[in-house]
Amino acid sequence: MATRKQAELVHRFNIDPGSVYDMTQEELEFLQMEVGEREHILDALVKLGASSMTEEQLLYARAAALGCSVQDIIDFG
Repeated sequence: MATRKQAELVHRFNIDPGSVYDMTQEELEFLQMEVGEREHILDALVKLGASSMTEEQLLYARAAALGCSVQDIIDFG
């Protein structure tokens, strides 16, 4: 990945952490190495694998990634 694009990813994340939900797995893995294991990044990685999970598995995986309860995910998205 080009250095300019890498800097842009970090900049986008710093401005809007929700931007991770539009990133590829490669971009997310780079960002994770750059800024650490942040909740938004971990959740976006989980959501990328959602197609291979049941809805219940996805809820539990997202809750674990975000450090909250399944009920929090249900209540607040």
